[in-house]
Amino acid sequence: MKRRLSAALLAGSALAGSLMMGSTSAHAGTGAFMLKNAATGLCLQGSLSQSTYETRGVPCNRGDASQWWGNYKSQIIMANTSISVCLVSTPSWSALTTGCSDAAGSGWSNSWATSGDTNTLVAGKNCYLGMGSAGAGNIGYCLPGQGDAYKRWTKVY
Repeated sequence: MKRRLSAALLAGSALAGSLMMGSTSAHAGTGAFMLKNAATGLCLQGSLSQSTYETRGVPCNRGDASQWWGNYKSQIIMANTSISVCLVSTPSWSALTTGCSDAAGSGWSNSWATSGDTNTLVAGKNCYLGMGSAGAGNIGYCLPGQGDAYKRWTKVY
């Protein structure tokens, strides 16, 4: 009787532990993070599809899979795409998400390095990921110079 009770309690504990993990672990993956902008307090949102998409600043939402990022080699990837969607910088200083394999053929760079809490593009133009206001809302960009809070990010796990 004691063994059955112990087994039932152990199974119940395991189930409760898995439920407490919340929605973050359901889609974010190991080592996944959100990027929160220091100036705006908004999180960077990409697209989970391989279509080219502007990055945007949106209110942080742990349940939104399009706000979860990860590192793969020197790339920043959408955490839920099996390394197929990357954050890229274009020659026109845009920060976009697109298919990782499409970046080089388009003349875009997807090689990023993290310096403290600031993400910097190291391949080619040495620009810094930032967030700025535009007609359609807060959009991601990549410009030279590390200077201001719009180009500083905190990883939220």
